Amino acid sequence: MHPKVHRALEDLAASGTPVFALLSPLNTAACSGFAGSDGRQAGRTAGWAMSRFAPSGGEMGILIGSHRYIGQEDREAGFRSYMREYAPQMRLRDSLVYLDDPAVAYEAVQELLRAAPDLAGLYHCGGGVEGAVRALRESGRGRQILYICHEDTPYSKEGMMEGIVDLVLATPVAEVAAAAVQAMERSLLGQPLDGLDLSCRFHVITPENS
Repeated sequence: MHPKVHRALEDLAASGTPVFALLSPLNTAACSGFAGSDGRQAGRTAGWAMSRFAPSGGEMGILIGSHRYIGQEDREAGFRSYMREYAPQMRLRDSLVYLDDPAVAYEAVQELLRAAPDLAGLYHCGGGVEGAVRALRESGRGRQILYICHEDTPYSKEGMMEGIVDLVLATPVAEVAAAAVQAMERSLLGQPLDGLDLSCRFHVITPENS
């Protein structure tokens, strides 16, 4: 987290204003809670799918928007831990940072495809899926590479229809919003947050249930 953001959160907490994180946790005690899905669990789920459905022995690519996003970093760590534990025969490449920008994601995947002619799988931790889908489509290798990404968007749906996107791990946005509103209401009413569950299970989407 950027120091300026950290300072702003501390100032809000000091003024008595509760702050809740959405989608990605914040590593500060000034945050009153986090509404979202477990990133490490999502990453390990992606690892589970990759280890079972990708061609054995090939290289695995990872795209991450930014290491400043704890949610994405947790996904990456979960994916790597699962693959290290259950699929050591698969070779994980260094993660490519693309700033959550579709254009940069497009260039990153192009670079990855050139550098890894035997790429068997790609795990995309963040946003900008349209850039990665475009690069895989143009390469002509999209159907040969197991591609797992996050969030149920028009771009991931289109990629799934084309056979490029194989699995989507989607945040239940409505549930996250409802949990956050409930938590904020309790805080404003002076009610304790103990026992309030703000965690929301992510949805696993395949071509057959999309």
